[in-house]
Amino acid sequence: MTGWAHPRIPAPDAAKDDWLALSIEAQESLERRRQFYGVLTARGATSDELASAKAEGAAWAEIARDWHWIATGEGQHADADSLAARIDAIDAAIGRFFQLIDQQGQATRAQNAQIARLASLRWWAEREANLPFQKQARWLASVGHHWRAENGHPTLGAMIASRTDEKERKAA
Repeated sequence: MTGWAHPRIPAPDAAKDDWLALSIEAQESLERRRQFYGVLTARGATSDELASAKAEGAAWAEIARDWHWIATGEGQHADADSLAARIDAIDAAIGRFFQLIDQQGQATRAQNAQIARLASLRWWAEREANLPFQKQARWLASVGHHWRAENGHPTLGAMIASRTDEKERKAA
């Protein structure tokens, strides 16, 4: 298998090349889990509910860490032994997404963009699980990260930050 498929997602790899957007989605997903954990704690959830939420949050922390490294070259990538938990977390998010859409009746444009990013995260995880490392996002990103380092160039993260700083200076 070279990719991941879902019966409700016609092009699960549609956002696969927008690594920065995937990184941002992973971080936002992690933040939503952190907020939800707080809600569960406040309402007095059971220890099983809290443990499940904590495990899912830990998986999203790994996903966010991995995609931050892939997109920027900064930090550390995820541990390979976390792959099953990362896949389970993404699958759970996709399942909840479609539950929400079924209740709503129709997805908004923002929701369609979000499911494209979640599906692409899952598509890349499937490649990590089933294909040689040379066909995985982490290895593909490492080629550029290493080239920049060996040739004295800043990380992609530093380049993004400098562009953001420049825009903020111009706006002020």
